[in-house]
Amino acid sequence: MSWAENIENKLGNRGLTTQKVSLPLDCSFLSPYLLPLGKRIELVKVSAISVNDIVETVNFSIENHIPIIPLGGGKNNIGGLTPTKNSIVIDLKGIRYIHKEGRSLRIGSGTPFYENRSFLFWPKVYPSTYSEGATIGGNLEGGSTGIGSFKYGRTWNQFTAIKVVTPTGKIETYSDDRIMSFAHALGTTGVVIEVKLEEREENDYPRIFTFKDAYEASDFASKINDAYHVSILPPSRIFETNTWTVLVVFEDEISEGIDGRRLWEKRRLFHGGIVEELNTFYQGFYVNKDMLGEALKIASENCEVEAELINDRTARVNVIGNRENISKVSTSFENIGVRVFNLHSIKINSRLE
Repeated sequence: MSWAENIENKLGNRGLTTQKVSLPLDCSFLSPYLLPLGKRIELVKVSAISVNDIVETVNFSIENHIPIIPLGGGKNNIGGLTPTKNSIVIDLKGIRYIHKEGRSLRIGSGTPFYENRSFLFWPKVYPSTYSEGATIGGNLEGGSTGIGSFKYGRTWNQFTAIKVVTPTGKIETYSDDRIMSFAHALGTTGVVIEVKLEEREENDYPRIFTFKDAYEASDFASKINDAYHVSILPPSRIFETNTWTVLVVFEDEISEGIDGRRLWEKRRLFHGGIVEELNTFYQGFYVNKDMLGEALKIASENCEVEAELINDRTARVNVIGNRENISKVSTSFENIGVRVFNLHSIKINSRLE
């Protein structure tokens, strides 16, 4: 009997629904460094439909010294679900509900952002994979910046409280700064089962501004103060842009610029979403606004590139291409002092912020 079959039988005896699964569980297939790590790993998935299922699984893992991996929509693109040991995967998509109290929401961690061509609720920050099954809990534990980060910052800033099954099997509620212990931690500090947030009003007015080069586009974008979202895009067949373009999404109507609704509808390709579209290698960088023009020029000469501005006035620059060209860009960036967000390190802490 294999390890997985043995664990399946034991978990089944506890009334849990199980299934043997294999890698990749998320978008780690995009990394030629991470994917080979899981070739000999055995995984058993528990499909949780209640909090008790999660507590039971965590207690079983404690008793048997088995690592646990929480699974949301499986849209993490930094290899967060790449184990190096046989593990139990807790599928949280069955923990799905939305309870409204005015604009305050309590949401089950397995609840998706989007379904049947519409949002189920209006978050302040959400991932570019919102329409592909990304879940609210998965985004807290595996996300960072996203759509709306120009105004609201990191995805975890929008949460006012969370409920968690801790590594000791207890159910705890955390708020304020204590939420940071679980933000972008990929389940290593506990399994998030519920989040609380204030819903945003849907007031999106996208406008486009065009420029002759990366320097002009970056200079303009860096001076914007009041907006919901800001992206900088080069001439690109993917985004259907003919010149350097700044997309600014305002929350009030303005007359400046050009109607940007068509480009805004492509936002599933922002923040690394383009990587899945092209099914290719990529690397992420955080760039200070005073270096942004130079960084975008360097990257665009070798690769596909797009940048999203964050409210701390840095930008997340995603560089997409083959390994050789990515390496050239990384070396050039290091020479001008740009920080590398190492998506391909075997150490998970190198892939977190």
